[in-house]
This record gives sequence, structure tokens and C-alpha cells, in this order.
Amino acid sequence: MIITVARECGSNGHLIGELVAKKLGIEFYDRKTLIQMAKDSGGYDEFRGFFEERQVNSLLYSLARRSEEFFPSTRERHFLKRLTKGKSFVIMEVCSNYIFRDDDATSVFIHAQADYKVKEIERRLGYSEEKAKNFIKNTDLRRKEFHNYYTGEFWGEGKNYNLCIDSTQIDPEFAADMIVSYVNAKQGKEMEILTNPTIKE
Repeated sequence: MIITVARECGSNGHLIGELVAKKLGIEFYDRKTLIQMAKDSGGYDEFRGFFEERQVNSLLYSLARRSEEFFPSTRERHFLKRLTKGKSFVIMEVCSNYIFRDDDATSVFIHAQADYKVKEIERRLGYSEEKAKNFIKNTDLRRKEFHNYYTGEFWGEGKNYNLCIDSTQIDPEFAADMIVSYVNAKQGKEMEILTNPTIKE
């Protein structure tokens, strides 16, 4: 079981991802965890920019758009799959919806209204309103450029995810329950198709 979670800054996506992993009793991989796993495997230095989701140089991005090898880089994709092989997990960002799309993963995107995100960052980090707005803008821009660079698809575009959730007016716990319910319903349908060959998707 693989669940990928991408999220807008301030949408509580990280917390929702943690709750999903806890409810399902599976591993939770965020950037901090993945960096440590990469270090333990001895591959961190080679893939440092990828795991740190570094902002992409605009010239490199333009060049990469002309080459299939960057959608995503074969080396990064294979290395990430080796790190997580044989496990069920929830994984945050790092182009995971794209990388694991052939592994029957459930991909989720968490977003929220601007005022909600600003207040959440103010509360969480103690920022002023203006600083929170700039932090959100810069964080999401970095995520967008990084994702688009490595995948050739647009970060946050609904058609690239199985499930999109607006977390503005719902509790993170409820959002996590929605994802778990979706995963269970999806697996139930797959099992029904496998056991009944007359059913067509």
C-alpha cells in the first residue's frame, strides 16, 4: 500500500499524512525521514538536491523540459524505490505521485484557502501576517518548480491526483479519515474485480 501526499504550505498536509499512516499502521516518510534513510544507505551525497527539494535554476528547468530523462531523473526514481521497497507507507512530496504512479499508489493533494494558510503559519511559526504570506508564497513556489522540473506535470493540478482535499473547514483527523476511506474503497473495488472476472472497470 502506497499513499503519496502533496500539499500547499499551511494546509496541514503534513499532519494529515502522519494521521493517515498512524490509522493504517504503516510507515510515514517525510523529507527529514527520507534524508536520514538516504544517509544511512550511503546515497545521500549523490541525490542531495533531490531529497532536499532544492529550488531549481530557471535555465536548468528550461533545458530539462526538452529532455525526457528529467521526468523524473531515472537515477532519483530508482534510488527512492530502493529505499522504500517492500513496505507500505505514506510519503510526502518528492514527486512521489509521479514516481509511484505505476505502483498502484493512491495520490492525494491537500490545499486550503489563503486566509486559513496564513493563520496556520502565524500560529505554528509565530510569524507576522506579512512574513507568513511570503513564507507560503516562497515555499509553494519552490515545491511547484521542483515538481514541474522533475516530472513535466503541473504541481497541484487535480487530474494528476486521485484525491484532492480542501482542508480549510475540516479537522485534520476528518481529512485523514477521508483518505483512509478512499483507500479502503479503492482496494475493495480492486479485490472485487480480481475475484469476479465478469466485472469491468
